[in-house]
Amino acid sequence: MFQNRRAAIKEGGDNLPMGLCFAAQSGNVLFLNRMMESLSYRLIGESLQNATYFWDRIADGNLQNGIVCEKRPELTKENQYLIRFANGECRTFTRSILELDGEEIVEITSADTTDLYGLLCEQERKNKSLFQIRKRLRNIKSRL
Repeated sequence: MFQNRRAAIKEGGDNLPMGLCFAAQSGNVLFLNRMMESLSYRLIGESLQNATYFWDRIADGNLQNGIVCEKRPELTKENQYLIRFANGECRTFTRSILELDGEEIVEITSADTTDLYGLLCEQERKNKSLFQIRKRLRNIKSRL
């Protein structure tokens, strides 16, 4: 009975569209879904065996070629990084500490934020264009 419940939890976690990893404070992985395992290979070129090592690689920006890690205050909070892949995909990685039965558990999640990042870039382009228009209008006004 317990094995069936455990397998059902694992299967449910594996089918999530987000990356999910739970680990002990030592970094030892307690639960890892397929998406996060796949992301680990894409980011660092190896299996996610230690959550601390994995997070440190992200934080240091020590990632595979063509992958960029950004820490932008308007996009990310503390313990959060935006990762841009060469194919245009963007994912936000977040690290949190949870407490379970008096023990601290590390949770690392990853969500697809490609669309949000695209909207932000479009807004930045529009703001830049509006700034240039404003500058030209002020210049014209000063000549009148």
